[in-house]
Amino acid sequence: MLRLFILFLILASLTACQPSPAGGSDAPVETDPSPTPVPTVTVFPTTIPTVSVSPSPSPTPGADAGGVPVANTFEQSVKNGSLILTARLQEGLFSLDLTFPGPASSYNAFQVLLDVDRDARTGYRSGILGADLLLENANLFTYTGKGSEWRWMDVTPLELEYRQEGNRTLWEIPLSIWLFTCRAASGKDCTEMLAFAQLADRNWNLVAQVPAMTLRFPSP
Repeated sequence: MLRLFILFLILASLTACQPSPAGGSDAPVETDPSPTPVPTVTVFPTTIPTVSVSPSPSPTPGADAGGVPVANTFEQSVKNGSLILTARLQEGLFSLDLTFPGPASSYNAFQVLLDVDRDARTGYRSGILGADLLLENANLFTYTGKGSEWRWMDVTPLELEYRQEGNRTLWEIPLSIWLFTCRAASGKDCTEMLAFAQLADRNWNLVAQVPAMTLRFPSP
């Protein structure tokens, strides 16, 4: 009887030392660690600042109205960052030179708007100006809308030369032809005007603009 009891204890101890079956409740649960998710970065387009068109400076004593003297030769510039508009009058040739950032292929239109009577109540309203004429790429247009409409008619003279050189756009025209065309298209005197430039991207969004400059021409 004692021998049977001892044999029972031995068998019980051997059974207790066996590992739990695979998949049993005591088996450790292996987890497949996942990497940290890559954060989704939302890229927003660069905000284009609204550039206000600056009025001409107040006339100084002894200067002509507008503060810009009438001369047979002049060169003057306005800029906004790397967008620069330069106007020149040399030897009877009037030119506008627009330097812009990036390649020309980034833009649909290079525009110079001209308020030929300095009256915001006439022409296309842009800021404090009323644009009567528009140089856009190789063409010259006169405004035919009612202030807020974008409506223009082509009046490009044959003598207007247009070319692009790298990141520059250049318009050139004899002063006498410029004044004749401006007067015929607008019915104004055209010896004093405001000019400013702007760029339109491939989606026809306005992306940059320079403040206005005053131009005064001698009468032919």
